[in-house]
Amino acid sequence: MSDVDDVTAMEARTRSALHRATDGLLVTEDDMDRLEGELMTLLETRPSEGKVARRGRWEWGVAAAAVAALVLGGAALWQVNHEQTAPAVPAPAPAPTWPLVPPELVGLWQNQPDSEWLWEFSADGRVFNTDTPVAYLRGAQTARGDGAPRTLGTREGDLYTWAQTTKAGSQDECDKLRIHVDGPDAATLTPGCTTGEQWVLHLERVSPRSAAAGALEPRFPTEAARTVTVTSQLEGTWVNEATEQVLAVGQVESGAALTYVLDDDGDGAVDPDLRGLLTVGSDGSVRPVPGSGTGDGCAPVFTKVVSRTATLTTTSGPDGCFPTGSTQTWLRLN
Repeated sequence: MSDVDDVTAMEARTRSALHRATDGLLVTEDDMDRLEGELMTLLETRPSEGKVARRGRWEWGVAAAAVAALVLGGAALWQVNHEQTAPAVPAPAPAPTWPLVPPELVGLWQNQPDSEWLWEFSADGRVFNTDTPVAYLRGAQTARGDGAPRTLGTREGDLYTWAQTTKAGSQDECDKLRIHVDGPDAATLTPGCTTGEQWVLHLERVSPRSAAAGALEPRFPTEAARTVTVTSQLEGTWVNEATEQVLAVGQVESGAALTYVLDDDGDGAVDPDLRGLLTVGSDGSVRPVPGSGTGDGCAPVFTKVVSRTATLTTTSGPDGCFPTGSTQTWLRLN
């Protein structure tokens, strides 16, 4: 056999050995071509070599092919195992979700210990505060001018940011408010900014109030009883602790008829249950102005109202919101 034939046979056997050694491994065609080229370069036989030398080079080439296969196979196996055992990247934790205003904050609150200021928090983020019944009534009547509610935009835990479209979100004021609910009927308000004026307000829930809450403390002195015959004696913001209803009465405009709001879910300044006009008779009766009411048709009708400044005691007449002849006690809030 000629030297050329020996080289051709050696190439064929080397390729066959290399393919057998790498069978079943993740080896690409490019890897195989590269190995074949390198091995055949080493196995090229010079004319002066004899058959023994060529056989030795052939045996060395087969061994080299096996070693190369092991190297490639080991690398491929490591890659497969690494891909299979690599720990999965954990999915990012979902952002916490919460209602803009938690249910335990929704309602009407008053400053502690003896302020006449009221705060009202609505589920949709509107916040209203006032110390007069007229502002309370204007807040219920319109979102413009005196008594307009502000709106919370976002919340992170107990830190709230005012919506930028409201007065509280202007450049010259802190645009954040921290509201911490301390218990079923207690909350603390502080500024949400570390700069500027710092203050702390302690609030007590007025309506709706939890079953475990005690009686509200009077904010005004108790005076001698007198029958109400003029509108000024009826004006004020009042709460009936037995029914958790809030009754606000006042003159929105000078000389106008008395406006009233009756609400039992703590959002009477922005979304009152009942609203209308009242008249006070010379006999002490209080009746609605026909056609002025909103809501389910009910309106306060009192045959007699007795004021002690700190409280009102009303006796209900027919076709009103309360059973005929029943009495209600209202505690003055402001």
